[in-house]
Amino acid sequence: MQIELPGSPVPDTPLGSDWLLSKLGGQFQLWAIDADVPETLQIGDFKLKSIKLSAAGNATLRDRYLAEAPSAIYLLRPDQHVAARWINFDEAAIRAAVSNAISLQ
Repeated sequence: MQIELPGSPVPDTPLGSDWLLSKLGGQFQLWAIDADVPETLQIGDFKLKSIKLSAAGNATLRDRYLAEAPSAIYLLRPDQHVAARWINFDEAAIRAAVSNAISLQ
């Protein structure tokens, strides 16, 4: 098991008949795996969209992105790298990470 850490490229993983990276869309996104997050977060003029995923029945997704954690939230950069990772939703931490990543500070 390997958890994808900040700075790591995001490896593609099958999601049924789809693939994980096909959901990225060339923008910053918040991926919530078995975690509750809002659909969007407005950060200044920047709107961060969320994608909710479930690791139930997907051992590859669970092993690669959760390991032993019950949930995970990833901030992904447009270049398909991990910007930040949390186990639970922390709006202040996510806002700070996005602001730092897009230089709003």
